[in-house]
Amino acid sequence: MTYRTQSKLLVTLFVLALNLPALAQEPVPAPGAITTPAATQNISLTQIADQTLATGKLIDQLSGIAAQPLELEVLSDQLTNARKQIQALQVDSAALTNNSHASIDQLNGTQNQWLFISEQLRKAQQRLKARDAELENAISQLTTEEDRWQKIKAQVSSAPGLNYNGSDINDAFNHTSRARKLLTTPLQETLGMDKDCQELIDIIDQELLALKSSKSYLRDNLFKNFQQPIWKISADDFKPQSNTEQSLENKEKLATFYIKQNPNRLTTVSIIVFLVGFFIWRVRVTTKRKQEEQMGIALRLPLIDRPFSTVIIIGVAATYAILPNPPQLIYTGLSLLLFIPVIRLGFPRLLPIVRPLAWLVSIFFIINSLSVHIHSVPALLQLWLLASAIIGLVGCIRALMKFSASDDRKAFVWRFLRATVWLALLAALVAAIGCITGAVTLAQFLLTSVAYSAYAGLLLVVVAGVFNDLITAALYMPGSNSSLLIRRNRITILRFINKLTNAICLISWINFAMKLVALRDSFFDIAQQIINKELSVGSISFSLGDMLSVAFTIWLSFKISQLLRFILVDDIAPRAKWARGVPEAVATITQYCLVLTGFMIAISMAGIDMSKLSIMVGALGVGIGIGLQDVVNNFTSGLILLFEQKIKQADIIQCSGVNGKVTNIGMRCSVVRTFDGAEVIVPNGQLVSAQVINWTHSDQER
Repeated sequence: MTYRTQSKLLVTLFVLALNLPALAQEPVPAPGAITTPAATQNISLTQIADQTLATGKLIDQLSGIAAQPLELEVLSDQLTNARKQIQALQVDSAALTNNSHASIDQLNGTQNQWLFISEQLRKAQQRLKARDAELENAISQLTTEEDRWQKIKAQVSSAPGLNYNGSDINDAFNHTSRARKLLTTPLQETLGMDKDCQELIDIIDQELLALKSSKSYLRDNLFKNFQQPIWKISADDFKPQSNTEQSLENKEKLATFYIKQNPNRLTTVSIIVFLVGFFIWRVRVTTKRKQEEQMGIALRLPLIDRPFSTVIIIGVAATYAILPNPPQLIYTGLSLLLFIPVIRLGFPRLLPIVRPLAWLVSIFFIINSLSVHIHSVPALLQLWLLASAIIGLVGCIRALMKFSASDDRKAFVWRFLRATVWLALLAALVAAIGCITGAVTLAQFLLTSVAYSAYAGLLLVVVAGVFNDLITAALYMPGSNSSLLIRRNRITILRFINKLTNAICLISWINFAMKLVALRDSFFDIAQQIINKELSVGSISFSLGDMLSVAFTIWLSFKISQLLRFILVDDIAPRAKWARGVPEAVATITQYCLVLTGFMIAISMAGIDMSKLSIMVGALGVGIGIGLQDVVNNFTSGLILLFEQKIKQADIIQCSGVNGKVTNIGMRCSVVRTFDGAEVIVPNGQLVSAQVINWTHSDQER
């Protein structure tokens, strides 16, 4: 090392020694700590220019958001119309709730109108809240951008050597301030609309609560609420109430408003009707061609013979399902529209002895539907109900006389039908007495419940029949022959769909009937209390709902696994051209996996901690070691048979004196059908551990 190098090194060490105290006093930033740009960073003119461009793009984007969309104007008009509808409907609701002689049917109709308006307002409120969130997010982005410029301003002020006048910074603050004003104004408007919408929803909730209280009062006072008896009716009682015309006008406006607010759903109903009509036309063409070409038996279904009635009933059913809470006028119109299709499609499905009763039910329903619109004339309503009760009495008596002469009167169906007619007869008799003595509310409640529930049952019979006919026609169309699953199992599929349709219709009818007699809410409340009530056994607590959910989940997993096995074996396997025995093996393994998955899901739904199952698993292991060795051995052997494919279904085997054809390989055992027709149950462990002669292992030639 030279002298000059040594001198430089000494000077450097001396300078470092002088600066050590200052370095020791300077704070060292902690790992992850954020340092302020003004103290430790410098800013350049290029960075300022880039930030200016970014701010300009952001403001242009946010300016587009600030422009109120056309949807907000539509919502504003909707709120205005809804307020007018609410004000008009409040008058009708007040007249009903203050009228002690109002009917439950009237209250239900008004409740549906309130529910429709409430649904529209809640949808509008969701769109308003989405708009609020969008504007608030835009303002938040402006705030973040202003914070960036504040930091840049601090950096510029801490860099005295930077030759910059700060014009871009001032322009950026001005632009963000103007953009904030542009966003704040529509935000305030939207928040105001949201507030108005919430006020209207609160009014509707109060009205619904008042209607619910009125219905409870009427149900509790059915035997106490009396009007003038029929012999004291005067001419003044036939005068309509003062608000009749206004109420009818309000119903018409609400029906028009309802149609305007549901264009998409009406379009969906129209598409469904068109598709059903096109399908029926295709079925008719195909059936006619089969008859002309004599290519087998043509379909003879009511939907083919009466296509217009089928289209009408499908359209009305789709309207009820897609359009919720229709106003009273629309509901009555749809009910009247169903009269002819129900007669033309439903009566051919009924026995001749039951058809007069179906006529009575249909006419009874029409009378009660029309009676809704004459409530404004109390005396006329009372006479109308009396005439309905007398018609019901006569019809029930004639039906019972015909039932007593029937040869099948001892069958369960006839006994059930006869008991139902006796109940209807009793209801009609009480209603007639009530109309005479002045208990109009009780009479209308009984007649409405009987008429609507009976007609709903008849309607569901027709709907189930039409749906089953549609499925039958679809399964027998030429295009369905391309599916091996359908071609081989038409009868099985039809039988399953018929059972499912009947079960759904029965549950729907029970739900509707319980709602009519005001028992559904009470029933569900009691059922919910029973299901949610917890039972404790030691440290384990469970409820009936947990047990039902576990049972349902396991049952559903079994059904889904059976369905997938059915599809794999009957449809996918023949198309894939798998080797013999492979489809059954794949289907069985898939079924095991699905059942196991369902069992695990059921355990988790019951809230059982899987870690607590270790004791049960240990006990199960002890049980296996003591007495379940053969069961586990057979189950494991069954899996080995499925995977190894040494023995497959349809193989001809000989094992331990058993000689026959393997028809099934199950979880624990297999079934071998001998040549004399006997079915021998062979444990799977014996097929794995013992010597087996397989005559058809590689081929079928012997």
